[in-house]
Amino acid sequence: MLLQVNGKYIVKSGTDFRSFGKITLTFDECGKLSVAVKKIDIVSSIEEDTYIRNIVSEYIGNFTVFLKIVTFIIMCEYFVSVELSFGFCS
Repeated sequence: MLLQVNGKYIVKSGTDFRSFGKITLTFDECGKLSVAVKKIDIVSSIEEDTYIRNIVSEYIGNFTVFLKIVTFIIMCEYFVSVELSFGFCS
């Protein structure tokens, strides 16, 4: 999604992993900006790129260690602590 607010562009990425966006920025000879946004749906007909898959797998492997760490503890007025952790279900 692309919005323009007060002359500034705001780009919001999707969270459903069903599509991605391609943003093309073009400047004319006077320096005027033209913005084109294209939504690209992720479908089974798009062949997986093994080079990119290997890069992503490496980052996931390095990152999952941090997802299992308790990042903070919330204390409420009743002195009950809640530990929030982000990670994959096992």
